[in-house]
This record gives sequence, structure tokens and C-alpha cells, in this order.
Amino acid sequence: MENDKIHLGKSRTATVDEKVIVPSISSGIDKSILTYYQPKGAIAEQYRTLRTNLKRINKDDPIKTVVLTSSVHNEGKSTTSVNLAVAMSYEKDRKVLLIDGDLRKSKVHLLLGMKNTKGLSELLNSQATVEEVIQHTQIPGLDIITAGAVPADPSELLESQKMKDFLLSMKLQYDFIIVDTPPIIPLTDAAALGVNVDGVVMVVQTNRTKKEVVTQAENLLQQAGCNLLGFILTNVEYYIPSYYYKYV
Repeated sequence: MENDKIHLGKSRTATVDEKVIVPSISSGIDKSILTYYQPKGAIAEQYRTLRTNLKRINKDDPIKTVVLTSSVHNEGKSTTSVNLAVAMSYEKDRKVLLIDGDLRKSKVHLLLGMKNTKGLSELLNSQATVEEVIQHTQIPGLDIITAGAVPADPSELLESQKMKDFLLSMKLQYDFIIVDTPPIIPLTDAAALGVNVDGVVMVVQTNRTKKEVVTQAENLLQQAGCNLLGFILTNVEYYIPSYYYKYV
């Protein structure tokens, strides 16, 4: 992996003018979304560091649309997408859109306690309008578009001109857009979407995913012409006075 890729740091990042969000256990939001339940905790701090890193990549042409993917299944990709989206939305006057681009095994709506009736699948199949698929979450500034029903041709829909035009239109309405996608090695969906966004971030689970598998995934993204921004390590333990925390 190249040294210039972004990663979750451990240094404290100053936050300015952030929204005040009061967590509620009755929200339906999954307990793994620690940026919501523990906004001042160590895990949330790492996501704020990542948020800052993404904003600093290119100040002349800021990163506004990002695809999150992984090499294989069960690396914490969807949980990471939601946590990052929540962290992004904490900044005052910031509008964030989280899109579930995993049209096969969607999970974003479950993590946020939302319904998945009409979503991206219906939008791209001209069965719903943009207004019908955008849902406002309980978190101020954070909207989501769920995956919707499983279509017959997920890859074709995601690489369609309609999807490209949709992302461009959303960039005019939101400050930051995150698209959660399936793993890159078994499916081409992430690469199909990755060429139409500002960059791709890979989620890698430590002590599980082999280096050669990550290298293969990285090569697939680069061959497709994606701008690979860097990696997020999940399931990492590190020491903070008297406590151990795990990334989720």
C-alpha cells in the first residue's frame, strides 16, 4: 500500500462550530454507530480525523463524493460508511447524503433504523423520483437514500448514465456524499461507481484480510480508473489511558 494514502490517525483534531446532537437509545440506530452514541469518544475522534484528512486532500478542488468499498465481505464497510456520514454531518450548516449503493445486500437502512421501501433501485429504474427516495434521518444534516428492492441488473444500473447524472445533481445540493458499495473482488459494482465520484476509500479489517487480497482489490480499482484515496483499518485495538477501544 502506498504511503500517501489517507488513514485514520490518533491525534486529536480540533472541531469548530459542530452541531449538538443528543443521542437517544430509542432512535433505532444500531449500537455500532458510535459517532452517534459516543460523539465525544475515541472512535468518533478518529472519524473526525478522517473527515479532516478528506477535506485536506485537494483544497483547490475539494473531495465531495466518495465511494466506500472493501476487498471482501464482513470487513465493517457499511458500519464505517454510516459512522463517517454521521461524523461528516456534525459540522454546522453541512448537508450530507449517504447512499446505499449495495443493491444486493443492503444494510445502511438497518444501521440507521430506517425503512427501505423506495430507494436507489427504484430511482434508477424510473419507478420513483429523487424526492420520493431521499429520507431525512434523526441526525440533523444527514439524509439517506436506501438501496430499495434488489434489481435484476445491479451493475448495469450503477454504471448507467442516469446514475452519473444523478450524482452530479446531488453534488449541487449536498456538501458531501458517501456511497456504500459491495466488496470489489467478487463484484464490479464499486468500480462501476468509483469512476463517477471524486475518490474511493477501501475498508480493510486487520488480522483478517490478507495483504495479497488487498493488493488485488487495489489493482482492480486502479485498472478501472478509480481514484483510490486510501484505506480505513477496522477492528484495530489501541491504548488510551485505562481503556481499550475497537474501531467498528
